[in-house]
Amino acid sequence: MRRAQVAVIGGGILGLAHAFELARRGSSVVLFERGSSATGASIRNFGMIWPIGQPAGQMHSIAMRSREIWLEVLSQSRLPSLDTGSLHLAYRDDEAEVLREFAEIGPAAGYPCEWMNHEEVLQRSNAVNPENLRGGLWSTTELTVDPRRIVAGMAEYLRSEGAEIHFGTAVRRIDLPVVEAGAREWSFDRAIVCSGDDFATLFPDIFERSGLTRCKLQMMRTAPQPGGWQLGPALAAGLHAVFIPHGDTWILEHEEVNAAPAGQRLLIVGRFAELREHF
Repeated sequence: MRRAQVAVIGGGILGLAHAFELARRGSSVVLFERGSSATGASIRNFGMIWPIGQPAGQMHSIAMRSREIWLEVLSQSRLPSLDTGSLHLAYRDDEAEVLREFAEIGPAAGYPCEWMNHEEVLQRSNAVNPENLRGGLWSTTELTVDPRRIVAGMAEYLRSEGAEIHFGTAVRRIDLPVVEAGAREWSFDRAIVCSGDDFATLFPDIFERSGLTRCKLQMMRTAPQPGGWQLGPALAAGLHAVFIPHGDTWILEHEEVNAAPAGQRLLIVGRFAELREHF
């Protein structure tokens, strides 16, 4: 029976991140992925490192620390990223009002951002539709990566650093120290399950009691653009202004109040849970 310190189950970005950190701390790590490659949300997502999407305080601090780790990993593995930043576009007056307010309060809360007028936005990105554009919120912290390239490249990098990676190897049973994977038995001190598929099959009772609902994310792809054209800053439109964090407060624009008089379209709620009252 082969032995290592930690088994990581799931070869997506969550499993790779755990394997990377454990290997960096000196643990012997074996990662198992049931598919021949990662095929789930890790390679179907936006490919954005998006700190601006987190509320001020602990969650934003975690997001910024995550950004730092991403940059460390990308540098060590020599994998590419684009320091794109992000533009949140306003095509309606109420959207512009929310984004201008956030540009005033955001920097003091740790968000490096600023309001840009119509002309400044178009100078920043040639992919923006100028019709009815009021302006936009520019943030410097966002990064963009190619999910498929990053997931595959991180697995190869971990191999080069001594971690074992086994694709096409389903974990059948975990009863520590024994882990049955493929046709073999292994001995581990710890096992970390980083996959919804494996969580549901290995621990069905716990999964059922958890109340989690499986969902799927599928992004659309455009045809290759001529001349090596790049989008530039990550673009977000009005729907991304629905939730704008302000300390412990969230500013909410909700479609049900679209007919309200001017100045009454913003709902202020103290906690995220209170949003349920407005749906």
